[in-house]
Amino acid sequence: MKFRHTAANSQDNSQSLSGFRASVRDYTLAIPLLAILLIVTLIVALIWMTSRDNQSETEKKLTTDALWVEQYLRFQLQTFETELRDLGADIERDPQQKDTIRTKAQHLVSIHSEFIDISWFTPDGQLLESAPPGLNVIADYKPALAEHSRLFGKPVYSSPRHTSEGWVVDMVAPVYNNNRSAGTIWVIISLDRLLSRNVPWWVAGKYQVSLTDSGGDPLISKSSIMPTNDQARHTISFDPPLTGTYITVTPYQSRAAIGPIVISAAIIGLTILVIINLWMAYRQNRRRAAAEHALRTEYAFRQAMENSLTIGMRARDRDGRIIYVNPEFCRMVGYEEKQLIGMMPPHPYWAPEIMSEGIQRQNDMRSTGIAPREFETRFIRPDGKLIDIQVYEAPLIDADGTHIGWMGSLVDVTEKKKLEEARQTEAEKLQHNARLITMGEMASTLAHELNQPLAAITSYATGSLNLLQSGTVQPVDLTGALQKLSDQAQRAGTIVHRVHDFVRKRSVTPEQHDLRKILQDAASFVSSDIIKGGGHIDMRLPDMPVAVRADAVLIQQVLLNLIRNAREAAIGLPRNRQKLHISLESDEHEAVITITDHGHGIPEGMENEIFTPFISSKSEGMGMGLPICRSILESHKGRLWLLATPDTQGASFCLSLPLSTQEIAQ
Repeated sequence: MKFRHTAANSQDNSQSLSGFRASVRDYTLAIPLLAILLIVTLIVALIWMTSRDNQSETEKKLTTDALWVEQYLRFQLQTFETELRDLGADIERDPQQKDTIRTKAQHLVSIHSEFIDISWFTPDGQLLESAPPGLNVIADYKPALAEHSRLFGKPVYSSPRHTSEGWVVDMVAPVYNNNRSAGTIWVIISLDRLLSRNVPWWVAGKYQVSLTDSGGDPLISKSSIMPTNDQARHTISFDPPLTGTYITVTPYQSRAAIGPIVISAAIIGLTILVIINLWMAYRQNRRRAAAEHALRTEYAFRQAMENSLTIGMRARDRDGRIIYVNPEFCRMVGYEEKQLIGMMPPHPYWAPEIMSEGIQRQNDMRSTGIAPREFETRFIRPDGKLIDIQVYEAPLIDADGTHIGWMGSLVDVTEKKKLEEARQTEAEKLQHNARLITMGEMASTLAHELNQPLAAITSYATGSLNLLQSGTVQPVDLTGALQKLSDQAQRAGTIVHRVHDFVRKRSVTPEQHDLRKILQDAASFVSSDIIKGGGHIDMRLPDMPVAVRADAVLIQQVLLNLIRNAREAAIGLPRNRQKLHISLESDEHEAVITITDHGHGIPEGMENEIFTPFISSKSEGMGMGLPICRSILESHKGRLWLLATPDTQGASFCLSLPLSTQEIAQ
């Protein structure tokens, strides 16, 4: 008990130490994992801060570029206003020089592609000149706009309008002659050309520049490419000079710098690989710890199982050397484990009478392959006690599939064999006593059987002597009588021979028999007595032989006992109830004989007790007949039972025997 307690404590300490080591391993893996996560967090924060700074710088740059575009377009329109004032001044100096004015207007149209048309209207709105002439798109004269330009004394602009030339705007400048109004000059400016000529390429390469209305819908755009970053647009009011018009600058999706992205991706990728590696190492350590724990648990379980086995376990290598024994084997042979491990045959626990047999068996096992085998042997303990052992040998295969020896399971069958021998002795005594009992009960039947042939012999002998004494008989007259006398003598001898065979039987010797013949022989013992009593036997047998392996005399004893019981149950009853029904049927597995009488039947309440020894429904019965019959049938792997009958008159007994696979020669 002290050793077991110490071992248990040691195992608990080992498990605790293993748990502590597993915890240490977990923390060891957690520290670099936390460090990696911290590095990743710092990298993400750095990227975010850099991105935020870049976004702020981009927004600042967008605002600056948008203001530059707005200022440049205003400057260009101011340039147009100056040139238009110069043209008005020329008209004021000499209004009659229309050709010169027309030429200068055409020159302005040619050098400024933004100008679609330059027209000169009188104060009352009449068109005087237009350059270039014949243009379909002309100024949409609005008196209010002309009056507005004269009132302020400078160029004014209309709202953008859509024409066949696209979106345009009218710029109106007043013309004076001797400080009196000489009309207005109207210039149609193409907004599309204004943007295309005055937005530089370095701006157009980064932004989409659009003129939009007050609702944000674009009128014209510098580029047809749709921007992908609508959230970063910047809008500046272009009113004045253009009423209800805005300049909207929207950046395209800029390409990020490849270098920082590659470096960041590489760092993140390496970080992910390190995390994956740490996670795999963590899982591997967890699996290893679980496997170690499972191995310890499995080893402890197998050790406890082997120690609790009541079967001896012994492993030997191919040379017969003992490499493993369990405690039960040591207890069985009386030697300690350290004495047995490494021991070569012949082993000291082999009984002297099986020494050569054991050596021969070891040589056979070494040379005949790895087929399992079973055999019985005998061991001797150090105190000289002999024990019978049942051995089951199986091949011992290692992890590589190599046959390295044999594993034997050994069972002590000494007590079992003693019990079997005692049971066999008791069975033989029971069968012998049953034969003696049956022989005594058959004595009266034998007297009835012999009485008829002996009486016939006496009658034929007396008649023959009387004829011989008369002196008148011929030899041919005595032939028939003497032949009948011989037949009766043979019949009497057959009856005596059957009884002699039955009495000298001592053990069960199964042989191949036709069950029909056994049944007919058994019925012949009592048939004459039944007929004399006024009854008869109705026997139904199959046409084909019914093959069984049985001791014919013992089965005849059973049938004779059952038929005699049926006959005795009907004694004293009317003739219609003196009938016995005997049938033989068979299926694929067994044959069944049913014996039915119409006698008094089994008393109520005794149906389950009639097969119990010393319980009988007869007043003078010993109560051993049916138990003996059942024991005989069970020794033949058969059965005997009482069949329930629908009426209360009579009883039916059934017995079964397994069919033999061999056929009976006809």
